Amino acid sequence: MAVHIAAAHCGCGAAAVSGKAVMPFRLDAILKRTGGASLVTNVALVNRPRGHASSPPLRGRALPTLRGAGGSGGGGDGRG
Repeated sequence: MAVHIAAAHCGCGAAAVSGKAVMPFRLDAILKRTGGASLVTNVALVNRPRGHASSPPLRGRALPTLRGAGGSGGGGDGRG
């Protein structure tokens, strides 16, 4: 997974992505590089029980509806 994360990080610079658009760009790049497997992992992390020892709670925010497994759902430009 570290290889995919590093590639997504480098891709931001190559595509001149910055600001709020960085995270959607990285998530979409990782999704594409893993053939969709990273989506399953990310959804499981968000849906884990509150108070899980590995990370802070999500403060009651709901997971946005995912619009298909082929992308980040927001267009990758940070506006969605």
